Amino acid sequence: MFRTYTNLSKETGIIEYIAENLSHQNREEAKIIASFIPLRELLAVEVAEAEKGFVFFDEKGNPYGIGGIRPGGRIFFVMCEGTTTAMHVSALKVGRRWLKEQLEHYHRIDGYCWEENKLSQRWMRWMGFEFADADSAATITVDGHNFLYFMRTE
Repeated sequence: MFRTYTNLSKETGIIEYIAENLSHQNREEAKIIASFIPLRELLAVEVAEAEKGFVFFDEKGNPYGIGGIRPGGRIFFVMCEGTTTAMHVSALKVGRRWLKEQLEHYHRIDGYCWEENKLSQRWMRWMGFEFADADSAATITVDGHNFLYFMRTE
């Protein structure tokens, strides 16, 4: 199930669940970006800044993915460990339609993805995002790790 939120930061139980069950690659990415901030707090900041939030729930009602779009069109999206390919495909089909709707309100939706997070890159490409090359001026480096710029316009 896919649900949108105008104030996702009020959903503290969801935020806590996602932080406790975050995928290994998303956890590693968070450590590189802000190792000095507890994961729960980092996720809460991301969620609080989002104008448009969304959550994916499994058949038992547990959240397994969370994301949002900040003012200006910057997107974030993370998944829980153990999310299956079938769950990814189902969620991202709905997410792709939602993203197309959001492009009516934003000129561009963009973000950064850790170069080592190949799974996220694959799914973001499937969602229609284009990635800048690693040697592009758009790539940022944090503690020796490249974060690739991606964007989608309609």
